[in-house]
Amino acid sequence: MKEEEKDKFDYANFEKEAIEKLKNGTELGGKDGVLAPMLKRLLEAAMEGEMDATLCPIPTSPSFHPRSGWNCRTR
Repeated sequence: MKEEEKDKFDYANFEKEAIEKLKNGTELGGKDGVLAPMLKRLLEAAMEGEMDATLCPIPTSPSFHPRSGWNCRTR
């Protein structure tokens, strides 16, 4: 998925589609449920944040030394 597609979640469109799907009897949860697209985006954002925190530690952590040549890009 492209970076710009990942960052743009159309909540207004999602709300309209969700209301229509609920009116048509689509389930709320599940693989094809009403909340599936939003849940997918939420989980992807959480995993991306977790990876950023793991791979790019805060410079005040004990393993960080500014002269060691180690940072999130060289790890």
